Amino acid sequence: MTNKQITQTQYTQTAANYQLYLPMDVEEMIPMDDSVRLHCLLCERMDYRELLQAYASKGRKPAVDPVILFKVITTQPRKKSTLPEG
Repeated sequence: MTNKQITQTQYTQTAANYQLYLPMDVEEMIPMDDSVRLHCLLCERMDYRELLQAYASKGRKPAVDPVILFKVITTQPRKKSTLPEG
Protein backbone atom coordinates (compact mmCIF):
# COMPACT_ATOMS: atom_id res chain seq x y z
CA MET A 1 0.00 0.00 0.00
CA THR A 2 1.38 3.41 -0.96
CA ASN A 3 0.81 6.69 0.83
CA LYS A 4 -0.73 9.23 -1.58
CA GLN A 5 -1.17 12.01 0.95
CA ILE A 6 0.51 15.24 -0.16
CA THR A 7 2.41 16.82 2.71
CA GLN A 8 3.75 19.82 0.82
CA THR A 9 1.68 22.53 -0.85
CA GLN A 10 1.95 22.46 -4.63
CA TYR A 11 2.16 26.16 -5.50
CA THR A 12 2.55 25.55 -9.21
CA GLN A 13 -0.73 23.67 -9.55
CA THR A 14 -2.94 26.38 -8.06
CA ALA A 15 -0.96 29.53 -8.78
CA ALA A 16 -4.09 31.72 -8.70
CA ASN A 17 -4.42 31.17 -4.95
CA TYR A 18 -0.84 31.94 -3.99
CA GLN A 19 1.54 34.84 -4.43
CA LEU A 20 4.99 33.97 -5.64
CA TYR A 21 7.64 35.96 -3.79
CA LEU A 22 10.93 36.63 -5.50
CA PRO A 23 13.50 38.72 -3.63
CA MET A 24 14.55 41.78 -5.63
CA ASP A 25 18.20 42.64 -6.03
CA VAL A 26 18.50 46.42 -5.86
CA GLU A 27 22.01 46.24 -7.28
CA GLU A 28 20.56 45.16 -10.62
CA MET A 29 17.74 47.71 -10.64
CA ILE A 30 19.74 50.89 -9.97
CA PRO A 31 22.49 51.91 -12.41
CA MET A 32 26.00 52.27 -10.98
CA ASP A 33 26.20 55.98 -11.86
CA ASP A 34 22.79 56.93 -10.41
CA SER A 35 22.66 59.73 -7.83
CA VAL A 36 20.66 57.47 -5.49
CA ARG A 37 23.81 55.47 -4.82
CA LEU A 38 25.71 58.60 -3.78
CA HIS A 39 22.81 59.66 -1.58
CA CYS A 40 22.81 56.25 0.10
CA LEU A 41 26.55 56.45 0.78
CA LEU A 42 26.16 59.90 2.31
CA CYS A 43 23.28 58.74 4.49
CA GLU A 44 25.29 55.77 5.74
CA ARG A 45 27.92 58.15 7.14
CA MET A 46 25.42 60.29 9.04
CA ASP A 47 24.85 60.20 12.79
CA TYR A 48 21.17 59.51 13.49
CA ARG A 49 21.21 59.82 17.29
CA GLU A 50 19.13 63.02 17.34
CA LEU A 51 16.65 61.59 14.88
CA LEU A 52 16.23 58.41 16.92
CA GLN A 53 15.78 60.41 20.14
CA ALA A 54 12.72 62.08 18.59
CA TYR A 55 10.91 58.73 18.65
CA ALA A 56 9.34 57.54 21.89
CA SER A 57 11.17 54.74 23.65
CA LYS A 58 7.93 53.37 25.11
CA GLY A 59 5.02 51.90 23.25
CA ARG A 60 4.91 50.44 19.79
CA LYS A 61 7.82 50.46 17.42
CA PRO A 62 7.43 52.69 14.36
CA ALA A 63 5.95 50.99 11.31
CA VAL A 64 8.95 52.13 9.25
CA ASP A 65 12.50 52.37 10.50
CA PRO A 66 13.23 56.10 11.07
CA VAL A 67 16.56 55.92 9.25
CA ILE A 68 14.97 54.33 6.17
CA LEU A 69 12.16 56.89 6.28
CA PHE A 70 14.74 59.70 6.41
CA LYS A 71 16.54 58.27 3.38
CA VAL A 72 13.30 58.05 1.40
CA ILE A 73 12.18 61.57 2.31
CA THR A 74 15.53 63.16 1.50
CA THR A 75 15.92 61.38 -1.84
CA GLN A 76 14.68 63.65 -4.59
CA PRO A 77 15.15 63.63 -8.32
CA ARG A 78 17.81 66.17 -9.20
CA LYS A 79 16.32 67.61 -12.35
CA LYS A 80 16.67 71.10 -13.74
CA SER A 81 13.72 73.40 -13.26
CA THR A 82 11.29 73.52 -16.16
CA LEU A 83 10.07 76.98 -15.23
CA PRO A 84 10.90 79.69 -17.76
CA GLU A 85 13.47 82.26 -16.65
CA GLY A 86 12.45 85.85 -16.59
